[in-house]
Amino acid sequence: MSATAALPHRVVAVRQLLGSAVAWWLAELRDMVPQGWLDGLIGARRHGTVLAVGRDQVSLLIERQAHAATSISLAEDDAGALSARVQAAIRGVGASRTVAIRLEPDAVFECSLELPLAAERSLPQIVRNQLGKVTPLPVHTVRFAYRVTERLPAAKLLKLRVVIAKQATIERALALADGIGLRPSRITTGPASGAPFLLWQAGVSHAGKRPRQRWLRALEMCGVVLFVAAYGLHVYRLDHTRADLRTAVAAARQMAAGTERVATQVRHMRAALDALSAQKDAPSPLRIIDALTRLVPQDSWVYQLSVHGRTVEMAGYSPRATDMISRIEGSALFEQPKFRSPITAVPDGKSEQFSLSFQVREATAP
Repeated sequence: MSATAALPHRVVAVRQLLGSAVAWWLAELRDMVPQGWLDGLIGARRHGTVLAVGRDQVSLLIERQAHAATSISLAEDDAGALSARVQAAIRGVGASRTVAIRLEPDAVFECSLELPLAAERSLPQIVRNQLGKVTPLPVHTVRFAYRVTERLPAAKLLKLRVVIAKQATIERALALADGIGLRPSRITTGPASGAPFLLWQAGVSHAGKRPRQRWLRALEMCGVVLFVAAYGLHVYRLDHTRADLRTAVAAARQMAAGTERVATQVRHMRAALDALSAQKDAPSPLRIIDALTRLVPQDSWVYQLSVHGRTVEMAGYSPRATDMISRIEGSALFEQPKFRSPITAVPDGKSEQFSLSFQVREATAP
């Protein structure tokens, strides 16, 4: 009976042990999920844990929906007792060990800057260069965040609000969180309501290797390994198809060369046909001269005649140069006569000098 009675107790103990292990594992998984994802998944039901760090005072605020926030002063000297007290308070409300650190106004320096509107394209570097003018601290010993408060296009100015925190203050806040068993996710400053200024974020600004950052680094390495493996497989497959591609390229080149030869022959044939067509359509010079011999009166004579395709240009002397226009218009071979220059009288007063041009009718061209 004793052995039989002891069995349920062992089962209960095993169940409790498994339950504790599963609860611990789920809590660890929850802490590894980025805070932004948790905010979107569980929204207002999330418990908020904020570590408020000032110049002389430090307190921990544990907020819970529909309950008053729990505030714990961290002014005690015994770090062990303080850590146990904080862990007990967190477990009491079921909050996460992930904490957001908020720097109080007395722990940061705030100023305003006015910059040219064109500086907005490179604000981070420009604001960093301006820090030496607003604070005596070396730039590498501080962290800063900024926000554009006003744009003045007419004045071409940009107004910024800048907050600056010492690197020592950031490290002190991180050490406080680690000392009481909390996991810092970010360090902000600014008003209690509205968008805060982000000064530090886990996995981005912290120089130390946080557990989550190591997991992200491992995932990045896995991604790189998978990419290299996929690329190697792709190259391996390309090696098997390289010969076929070379054969296809050679055949395509031969076909392209043949096509180019045929295209060249076609171009030459078209050029020859165009030349024959142009020669066929061009008016016969002998016919033009014969027709003009009949048109020009006996008392007139021509001293210049040129033919350019279908255009005929003629210059000469005639007692009445205007009669040449009517004679050409009445011709069956020519059309569109016009004077190329004004008619001038010859010094003897018996004739006029003219210069005109006209076209050979297309329908009558041989």
